Amino acid sequence: MMLSRPDWSPELFAEVGLNEQSVTALGSLLGSYLSSYASCFSRSDQQYNCETYIKGLLSDLDRKSVMLPIVKTRFFEE
Repeated sequence: MMLSRPDWSPELFAEVGLNEQSVTALGSLLGSYLSSYASCFSRSDQQYNCETYIKGLLSDLDRKSVMLPIVKTRFFEE
């Protein structure tokens, strides 16, 4: 999953009481939530593109056009 590795500032999240495990769990929770929409898509690539787009919108990108989140998350994930 794309959000399995947290990319965040520990100082910021410490202020609000979050830790690395909490942030990592958010990826799983988002994946579970998005899987509830699987029946809306007739092909698996449509579901994958939707997940990638939503995760791109939730990312720390400065500009969020339609393509930039998809390109960044697909080609720069580890």
